[in-house]
Amino acid sequence: MVAHLGQKIKEEAKRKGISVADLASQTGKTTTAIYDIFRKEDLNTDVLRAIAGVFEVPVSWFFLEGAGNVQQVNHGGTKNRNNQVVGTHPEQDHLKGQLAACEDKVKSLEREIQLLQEINDLLKGKK
Repeated sequence: MVAHLGQKIKEEAKRKGISVADLASQTGKTTTAIYDIFRKEDLNTDVLRAIAGVFEVPVSWFFLEGAGNVQQVNHGGTKNRNNQVVGTHPEQDHLKGQLAACEDKVKSLEREIQLLQEINDLLKGKK
């Protein structure tokens, strides 16, 4: 089961050393709104996008079980402006692999189209 979103946000902000005031400022919210967010189990996507930007994680991170700590899912990540490690996570790695496979398939299909065009041109010349 996915963790309570507000609690997850609160824990990640604390882990990253991001104060409520900083989180409010960086998301365009008030500190009162941030405290309200900490109490909510569900949030709209606009709020999640804003907070994901501050945490430098994809929105999907909020829904990964066991992703309460970005370093737990670090696979050769980079450092953010606070010199904290922000890594990719298994979903990103999986999607990168799928993208590479799709790009290979596109190249293969482009080559097949080229060959079919050449065959078509040859057949037209024989008629």
